[in-house]
Amino acid sequence: MNGFERLKFSKTLLRTVAEAGFTHPTVLQSNIFKRIHGGNDVVAVAPDGGGKATAIVLAGLSKIRSLEEIAPQVLILTPDADGVEDLLEQFYDLNRNRSLRIYGLYAGGGQIDQQVLELTD
Repeated sequence: MNGFERLKFSKTLLRTVAEAGFTHPTVLQSNIFKRIHGGNDVVAVAPDGGGKATAIVLAGLSKIRSLEEIAPQVLILTPDADGVEDLLEQFYDLNRNRSLRIYGLYAGGGQIDQQVLELTD
């Protein structure tokens, strides 16, 4: 039994999580998923490898219901380009069984205006 089953993810997402090699949620993930599913904002602080990025990705993927919208369904905002790339990679890895439009923005380097223009296009 996968430890993620008790977090009320869809069967598709549970299968994807298992295929990605995740067996159990981290302590951080176990503590915040219920709050995220309940619609609460969450500030999560944990060391590298604590599961923050995976928690964000899985929470986002579990909340999306419709794939018919034209606009991106997930918007990622991070302080730097590396953070965006890391989260986008996680989204693509865990989004294998669905086709979502995911876009990332970052604040660093003064390029946010250009990124917003690309997003609106």
